[in-house]
Amino acid sequence: MYTAMDHESSFSALTADHGADRGWHISFRLTPGMRSMGFDPRDMLGALAEMGVCQIIGRNEPAHIHGDAGLRPIGWDMVLVGNTTRAAIEDVFLGMPAAMELVIQQIH
Repeated sequence: MYTAMDHESSFSALTADHGADRGWHISFRLTPGMRSMGFDPRDMLGALAEMGVCQIIGRNEPAHIHGDAGLRPIGWDMVLVGNTTRAAIEDVFLGMPAAMELVIQQIH
């Protein structure tokens, strides 16, 4: 998982390369139920990537925490650089279960 310094470093590197001045740190994690229902996050990740330049890092939790390796939550941390709005990012997650962990923070 990113630390606050990692977010800022990634944002600085991406803005220097692409000239944008707005960025977002987006972190989300699927629930075990979403995985068992066959939810595929590729469309959601693709929609976010279309909003600007991004760096995406996937994260897994150790299987022993949840007992069944097939049901462990999977999450992603993303630094997104572009002139998009929080509302546009939130729209990507409409209809997702309320139990899904989601954090959206603007990076300056």
